[in-house]
Amino acid sequence: MKFTKQQWQWIFYDWANSGYGILVVTAVLPVYFKAVAGESGINAANSTALWGYANSFGTLVVSLMAPLLGALADYPNSKRRWLNFFTWIGIIMTFALAVIPPKQWGVLLLIYVFSIIGYSGGNLFYDGFLTDVADDQQMDAVSTTGYGMGYLGGVIVFIIFLIAQVSGGFNGLLSSYGIAKFSFILAAIWWVVFA
Repeated sequence: MKFTKQQWQWIFYDWANSGYGILVVTAVLPVYFKAVAGESGINAANSTALWGYANSFGTLVVSLMAPLLGALADYPNSKRRWLNFFTWIGIIMTFALAVIPPKQWGVLLLIYVFSIIGYSGGNLFYDGFLTDVADDQQMDAVSTTGYGMGYLGGVIVFIIFLIAQVSGGFNGLLSSYGIAKFSFILAAIWWVVFA
């Protein structure tokens, strides 16, 4: 199937934000947070609990906002504006994760919550665009291609991170914390470039 320009834009948004999902949510930030919290005297059980609370709170905020955001998406020409708004919150907060000093674990967690809100809020509007870019006959093909491209984009970003990790921070250029911060910057840049 040949996709239109709008359909490719929709597909590549999934490619763009998948770096956030794998690097920030799944692979790097949880480990980084546990390390910086531990250095600040927080035991492993409490840091795990704090991480869980932050995830839960960010998800709760988005789920409470979802009915309002869904109504806002129905206003003419507002869906793109809201997608951009939440996307930029996600991108800026993801970048901000890299500049928070390690000792400020509470600020790091707060920034993470805002990044969740940006990421998840953006996905609400992104998902709503599927019916705008594809008719009933095209929807499955566009959706599954977006899903697959999202995974592929996430894997490529993760491989770049692994190269930094395995090479010892590009042969000593980055410390272990520097590698983690590099991954947050990488996720933010990937999101900006492809969104």
